[in-house]
Amino acid sequence: MKKAILVFIAVFILTAPLSAQGQDKQNYLLLKPGLFFFAGDLKDIHHDEGFYGELAYGRYLHKNFVLEAGAGYIHDGIIRGRSDIMAFPVTLTAKVIYPYKNIELLAGGGIGVYFTRFEREVDGFLAYDKDTVYGSHFLIGINMDITSSVYIGSEGRYIFAGESEFQETKADLKGIAVSVNLGYRF
Repeated sequence: MKKAILVFIAVFILTAPLSAQGQDKQNYLLLKPGLFFFAGDLKDIHHDEGFYGELAYGRYLHKNFVLEAGAGYIHDGIIRGRSDIMAFPVTLTAKVIYPYKNIELLAGGGIGVYFTRFEREVDGFLAYDKDTVYGSHFLIGINMDITSSVYIGSEGRYIFAGESEFQETKADLKGIAVSVNLGYRF
């Protein structure tokens, strides 16, 4: 963890003197649909991949530094009949941006609260349990400007979330989220 923080600080210091193009627009909204690949114990019980989605608001605090708040949804991809595991993350992310022409390379990390829910069908009835866990994440990505306001991109995020404890099972939400992003600067 200390190494990751040092790398994050070093990248920020190296990119601080660079200027981002078109950043007269300090805010943005970002839609991130994608896939979630389970890396924890859920992968062992046939939850290999699922849906990942997030809606985020970001603000440029510096030409090369962004703070982003997001609310999302993770689902294990299992259709009713066995069990469903869902998470609703609320995250705060710091991103360092390296601009080049109409492209932005980015890296960052952050923290999150994951509101999890486990549903299981038992004798024709739907039973569910909830838990709240905390976690962190690291990410890399790329954005490409379509216009001065609209951009598309892609992001890969590794999530380290705690283990949710339900009555019938435990769920480790570690995993990799890969998304295609559509952003609007204003």
